[in-house]
Amino acid sequence: MRKRSEPAVAKDLNPDATTHSDGSPGTEARQRICQAAFQLFATRGYSCTSVADIAEAATVKKSILYYYFASKEALYQSLLVESATHLRGLLHQGLQSAGLRVEEIAQRRPGEGEAVKTLSTLAETILMLARDNRESVRFFLSHIFAVDSDRPPCSAVSIEQVPQSLIFSAAEAGVASGELAGDPHMLELVILGGIQVSVIRHLRSPERFPLPTGHGRELVQAALGGFRPEHKGQKGGESRS
Repeated sequence: MRKRSEPAVAKDLNPDATTHSDGSPGTEARQRICQAAFQLFATRGYSCTSVADIAEAATVKKSILYYYFASKEALYQSLLVESATHLRGLLHQGLQSAGLRVEEIAQRRPGEGEAVKTLSTLAETILMLARDNRESVRFFLSHIFAVDSDRPPCSAVSIEQVPQSLIFSAAEAGVASGELAGDPHMLELVILGGIQVSVIRHLRSPERFPLPTGHGRELVQAALGGFRPEHKGQKGGESRS
């Protein structure tokens, strides 16, 4: 899917210019339909978006939309699957570029003393992914938080649970190795909650909350303030002020 920073769908495109010689619509028409639906579903929700709305925004006839998708629900499901695959791939790439593999994190196998580094990299990668793919993330949040009556019976659980499961696995490994102390579930909630709030604020006001590089690491460091093992003070057991 295209990033928010890319140009919006042009209103003055001629839909007939995207047809083949046999009269069937070209791939450009499908791309415009998907982009228009993607933005409308994310901002209006599923129930408040009609096929006519999507066709108008994509500057195509409804018959062209039905050429590619049997129904509005089929279009929604297609977008959910395609964007989930896209975001999952970006998450894997971001972690690999930092020397981490999803499989190793999921199996609770970060290196000795690397739980904090893993948590920081996870938070940083997720926030950067949200910053660079705002429309995709907005679409997923609208799906995740919508009431059941306002979305078709399809699930984004495969991508929805990836961040929280990886954060918990890294926290649990850190506690097991002694690098961290406390309840891994609570640590997961604190870090994941900070990430979610940061993303929501950014989506609502990117200029005010821009998600700068390093924000994820700072968030993890702030969360870990209450999860580091207690250290004995100097002589007499007194702790430093």
